[in-house]
Amino acid sequence: MNTLQNIANDTIPKSLLLASCKVETMFWNSNVSTTSNPPYQYHFGMPMPGRNMNNGDYRYGFGGQEMDNEIAGNGNSYTAEFWQYDPRLGRRWNVDPMSGKYAWQSPYAAFNNNPIYFNDPLGLEGEEGNKKVQKHTIASGETLTGIANQYNTSVETLAKWNNIADVNKIYAGNELIVSDPTRPAKHTSFESYPAVQESTGWTSGSPGTQEMTVNNGVDLAQASLQNYDVANLGGGLLDAVQADPDMVSFQEQILTDVKTDPRYGNEAFFLSGFDVREFGGQRGSGNDWFSGGDNDPVLKKETWQVAANQLTWALRHATVKYWAEVGRDGTITIQYRLYDTLDLSGSKGRSGAYNTISEGLGFFYHTMAGGNKNLQTRGQWSVTK
Repeated sequence: MNTLQNIANDTIPKSLLLASCKVETMFWNSNVSTTSNPPYQYHFGMPMPGRNMNNGDYRYGFGGQEMDNEIAGNGNSYTAEFWQYDPRLGRRWNVDPMSGKYAWQSPYAAFNNNPIYFNDPLGLEGEEGNKKVQKHTIASGETLTGIANQYNTSVETLAKWNNIADVNKIYAGNELIVSDPTRPAKHTSFESYPAVQESTGWTSGSPGTQEMTVNNGVDLAQASLQNYDVANLGGGLLDAVQADPDMVSFQEQILTDVKTDPRYGNEAFFLSGFDVREFGGQRGSGNDWFSGGDNDPVLKKETWQVAANQLTWALRHATVKYWAEVGRDGTITIQYRLYDTLDLSGSKGRSGAYNTISEGLGFFYHTMAGGNKNLQTRGQWSVTK
């Protein structure tokens, strides 16, 4: 019996099979029967050419979803309650019925553009697959190398997570931690926003937290004057955030941190963190406001360019959190969470003249016009590199 027949008949242990293959470019779906459909697949579920062993009797494939082979051949189309999905494109055929909830991504996106982290059994919206620490029960004949390959990590990392002194000694029936134990708590922190504060505007709001999607500065002002609690950035405003030079610089810094990590290209991992970024550009130098001298920022064109930028008013100094999910093949998906408060009043750490201007603007906008000074602006988006 040749090797392919051995594999098809499942006479070779799965751990040895995984250890001998280039598993960094495939995912093993434990919900699929090994004897009928070993799923050698790329990230979004496209079958690897020449490596499909399905005999046609098993209907399910990537993510446990039902294959619709009549559409475009074996494994090239999936169906679920809310979508028809093409794994070759990584896109759904129909508009996502939940697209209004995810204004920062395409209405045809699948798995929130991150199939490593999200599952989507109904074709409705990504469900997080790593809220809990993953564990693996060791089967007879398995090796730590094979288990590490199965979960896209390394023997050294598994040994660290499980306090294994001798990597050559593992025992059938024992349970191993096979995902970063710090992941659930860190991701919960990444997803969280500051508590919404009581609105200060004149307009009476409805009970509970009132949210509005804002696509430009006019929408944002409307949300503030109508006493909304949260303004979710979308459209051109969110595009401007992503293209802002300081945000571009921050992303390059994140990518550098990922690519210089010793785990990069060897195993899957994540990095997370945050920083306060300045949006809208750099104003002219100097702090002698309205002095008329060389150090007067008002006389610098950069100051007026900053004043004309809608991001200056929307979120001048915003906190940006990131979650970089890194595949074993080097694919990097970065999710962002951004937040700020639309308060035009003065603040600590600013010059007296700067705060004088801000207090003047704040008085007219918040006190006279009734703009909510506790309006929380938020943004969410993701990129894959």
